[in-house]
Amino acid sequence: MPVDTTTTTAEVPDTLGVVSAHRAVLIGASLKGQRRQVVFHFGEDVATVHIAGYGHGPSSYARDDSASLCVSGEPSSGGLTAIEVHATQEQADYARRVLTLLLPYLPDESHGSGTWIGECAQTFIAALAARAERRVWCIRADTGRILHASASEYSDSDFDHAVDCLEIDDIGIEEDDDRDEHVRVERIPQADVPDDITIDGARWLQR
Repeated sequence: MPVDTTTTTAEVPDTLGVVSAHRAVLIGASLKGQRRQVVFHFGEDVATVHIAGYGHGPSSYARDDSASLCVSGEPSSGGLTAIEVHATQEQADYARRVLTLLLPYLPDESHGSGTWIGECAQTFIAALAARAERRVWCIRADTGRILHASASEYSDSDFDHAVDCLEIDDIGIEEDDDRDEHVRVERIPQADVPDDITIDGARWLQR
């Protein structure tokens, strides 16, 4: 599938401070020199990422009145569903950076729901990155019309499924035309997504 990409300049790598884990599915850390810890919690019914003050371990976020919910989702056998992004741009960027560095510390196992914990964290990272950058992926027709939008980059199967679900009238082609030849993937500002298009992969709450 054709993809428009942009390059970014190299930055100084982030470094974690102390990593605190309470059970296999509750883990938190802050960037070195920062007082705010990012807490990833994976439970039977809900998975969340919070930003909280540096307390006595990740479990203290539940008692921190100033803790901010960044993103939440419901674990299922097919991955996270009902994802809601609550974070501001700045919160999303910080949470994304810490959670990315926490990936090696997460257990490579399921927790009752059949969902791989690390994969769920990566899903959250994609949603947080989209929020931080205010940019999403989309499928655009040759006519310029945006037909689909996603918080994370399309895999080949995701792209094929999304295109198969599009109406030929929306693409602006005839019945015998090849859909793939008349659409392309782009990364665009969130604000450019039409109001009638729902961003797949996350429900974006206004902040």
